[in-house]
Amino acid sequence: MGSLSKREKVLLLITFILLIGVGYYYFIFTPAQEEIARLEQHLIQQEDELFRDRIMARRVPDLEETYAEKRWMMDSLEASLPDQVRVSDFLDDLEQIARRLELRFQTFRPQSPETPSDYFGTKKYRLTVQGPFDRVLLFLIALEEFQQPLEIEQIRMSGAGERGWVNMETHVISYFLL
Repeated sequence: MGSLSKREKVLLLITFILLIGVGYYYFIFTPAQEEIARLEQHLIQQEDELFRDRIMARRVPDLEETYAEKRWMMDSLEASLPDQVRVSDFLDDLEQIARRLELRFQTFRPQSPETPSDYFGTKKYRLTVQGPFDRVLLFLIALEEFQQPLEIEQIRMSGAGERGWVNMETHVISYFLL
């Protein structure tokens, strides 16, 4: 095994260079390309996420304004709702309105148990008043402008014995905070 010929040395050198090239390709270049492809895919995902975040960021002022409006509405609603149902106070207020309008207060009867929801509860009453038609209308307007939110439903009017007088029966729903 003495000395190698020039041809064998060249072949050995070419084989060595090829082995280094193949090793570099499989152990360094290919993993680096795979890592680059993975990072490019990650970059595309991050750019998509950034794009969505920028769109959302543009909506933030509008959402903050909407939230402020809703918060203000909720605060004003909470301020106008009583903490609990005070049937006697409610009845006193209605009688006072009826007396001021010179109406006869006929019936005030709670109709259903309190109905709770997430933030507020409701209580339904049957209410009957008698008097001149124009004053009964003023009574309905006064209910509409009542200090706490009320809902008026099922208004029925019928003639009363006296000329121009009516009986008005309605259901009134009051709201209160839970």
